[in-house]
Amino acid sequence: MADKPSDRIALGQAEVPPVLRTQADVLPQFTGEQLESQLQTFDMFLAILSPTVRPAVSDMLRRAAERTADAASAKRIMKAALDVSIGLRAAEPHDHEAAMRAYQEQHRKNFPNLPGPGGDDQVFLAKIDEALARIEPMVDAGWAPAQSIARQLRWCRALALGEPREERPGPFSMGMIATRNFDMWGDEPELASLINEVERLANIRLEADDDP
Repeated sequence: MADKPSDRIALGQAEVPPVLRTQADVLPQFTGEQLESQLQTFDMFLAILSPTVRPAVSDMLRRAAERTADAASAKRIMKAALDVSIGLRAAEPHDHEAAMRAYQEQHRKNFPNLPGPGGDDQVFLAKIDEALARIEPMVDAGWAPAQSIARQLRWCRALALGEPREERPGPFSMGMIATRNFDMWGDEPELASLINEVERLANIRLEADDDP
């Protein structure tokens, strides 16, 4: 069934999408790092939507803070609401390098007796997973550029894991899409850089596989 127009999101959209309102409704249940991750998702949407939505988003965050039982979390959400209202980020950008180090450490703890993937493959997979985690909320909102990027990231994930995958239709375009939407026209240059790095590593991997 086709999405309703209100379920979609477009660059410069002047209306808060329902998915972001839903995210604000569940925000009071999060604390600590999970709360920061949720607030970073608000920043992803703010990078896409028109600046005119900031007062509404700020009000959504303020009301979420008022419903939050945990005092520290309520204070953190209220700060995000104030920051958004004056044009700042709701949260600090995600540190994907630190996340990759944590991912690698957790992998070693979970599978101590199994040989892990090679160093390059492990970093490649961690970068893909981080990019997917950050792009999927936009996919859920029905944003076409994010859907294209996610399809290519999932293909790269199958490549990294050695899983069956469809024939690649042509050269990757996710780096160009990310640069255009998150760097040139948005305020998520870190996300654009991460997706471009995945594309670079995928091309290196493919070139190595093609060597006789």
